[in-house]
Parts: sequence; C-alpha cells; structure tokens
Amino acid sequence: MSEELEESDDLDWRGIMDTLTGGKAVDVPFDTEKEAARRAKQIAKRAERNGLTVDVQRIENALRVEPRGAAVAQAESATQGKSDEDREAREERRQERAQRREAAKAERGASREG
Repeated sequence: MSEELEESDDLDWRGIMDTLTGGKAVDVPFDTEKEAARRAKQIAKRAERNGLTVDVQRIENALRVEPRGAAVAQAESATQGKSDEDREAREERRQERAQRREAAKAERGASREG
C-alpha cells in the first residue's frame, strides 16, 4: 500500500513519518532531477531523526519510500511513549511563552503609563 501525496513545495512531513512508522510506503512526487535528489536526502535525514531506516526508490515521477522491516517495530514502540512526552513538553513550553508574553505586555503597558 502506498499513499500518493499532492505535488507541492511543502510536504506533510509528520504525515509521511507517521505512515512510514505504521509500516506503509509513501510516494513523494517531484518535478525535477534536482528536486528528486533533494527530497531523497530530506527523507533519509528525517527518517533517521525519527529512528527509522528507509529504502528510497525512484519510480516515474515520484520517490517510493518504504520502511525497512525491524526498524518499524522498534520505532513504533519508542515513538508512542516519546510522542506523549514531547506533547507534554511542548504544551509546557507554550504555556511558558504565553506567560512571558503577557508579562512583557503588562510591563510595556506600565512603562507607557508612567
């Protein structure tokens, strides 16, 4: 099974990595030889960062990206716990940024009044 993605400059990298982690192949379209080479490098790097090993094969006007066997099972179990931790950490950082923005806004308002 493969999932065809729309041709665009921005790819849904999270969707691609989720699909690969799920053990399915993804077809990533390209327009030029230069873009094909760039996409192949991007895919390999992003997969590696996500703990995946992938095979990238060229088909007509797309790159077929398939996860390699055992790496999928390992990555799937590792990413589930990691994603929950990441989500919590992102939420904490978001709240901290919001508090800092509010404090800075209040400080600017006080300095304008005074």
